[in-house]
Amino acid sequence: MLPERWRYRFSDHGTRLLIDIADQQCNIRFGTERQASDSLSFQFTPDSLPPGVIVEKLRRLKGEAKEIILQIPMEQVLSRTISLPLATEKNLAGVLRFEMDRHTPFTADQVYFASQLEKRDPANQKILVRLFLVTREAVDPLLSRLNALGLQPSVLRPSVSEDADELNLLPEHARPSESGRQWLGRRLKALTLLIAVALLGWFPLHLKEQQAADLTQRIEEPKALAAEAKALAEQVSQLEQMRQQMLLRQAEAPLLLLLLQELTRLLPDNTWISRFDLQKDKLRLDGESGDASSLIGLLEQSGFLDNVSFASPVTANPRTGKDRFSISAQLREPPNNPVSEDDS
Repeated sequence: MLPERWRYRFSDHGTRLLIDIADQQCNIRFGTERQASDSLSFQFTPDSLPPGVIVEKLRRLKGEAKEIILQIPMEQVLSRTISLPLATEKNLAGVLRFEMDRHTPFTADQVYFASQLEKRDPANQKILVRLFLVTREAVDPLLSRLNALGLQPSVLRPSVSEDADELNLLPEHARPSESGRQWLGRRLKALTLLIAVALLGWFPLHLKEQQAADLTQRIEEPKALAAEAKALAEQVSQLEQMRQQMLLRQAEAPLLLLLLQELTRLLPDNTWISRFDLQKDKLRLDGESGDASSLIGLLEQSGFLDNVSFASPVTANPRTGKDRFSISAQLREPPNNPVSEDDS
């Protein structure tokens, strides 16, 4: 709640190394986005190296910086807003990684990405998420050249973006460890030394307290071992239950794959499924179609399904121009040859 000028006055200046790379030109600022105490600029190509005086200055600035941030032009960043089910918010990064090729021309292994939640719509069970991504093909060479200069960024973000401080396209495994923050480390060492000197006067009393604590710990050890044994027994029981569930799912897997193949064959291209729910022999399909009225007849051709019907009335989606549908059916034993040779 402090005013902006107060926040800036009390903020930690001179702790960031901001690297902007554009058009084979590298600009480095030491400080904050608003104030830089040092700045460097040099050609940044695979065939050129910065002068020795710049390399020496970079080493000094890197030793004083708490954080190294690489900023790339917004023109190199693909940004789009997508709609997802509300339940995906708890594992948003995993869902985006799994569905990356549905929303972008790339797979998750080809890009660095991050996201920002723009809107939550509990009434429709939806969220709007803004996805930012940049190809690894464009960024990895820059990171390699910075590594050669001894610079390992912990943050990768667009040079101009809203809430830039909260956006980081660099995955966890590619970020440097916290041990690189030498400025904080030196001050923590000094603080530790002061605390150690102060504790010398209390050492005799502390020794007595430690002896009492050791006796208490010896009494508590049998209790802890018993609790640990009980916890291990519960873990063994849970693992056995999981094994039984996995065996059951493994037995059901061939039939499920055949059913998915059959539905893929029967449903037209203007139809997509948003919910596939199979409980024992009860199947529920929710989605949208350009012609929902024709789906019952198509699904009745399947050798897997009986009693195909709409579970609720068909409604129109004014945003997509398609029909929303919910279909229920009963699963039966599959025929010996549910898929024709042409479909296979």
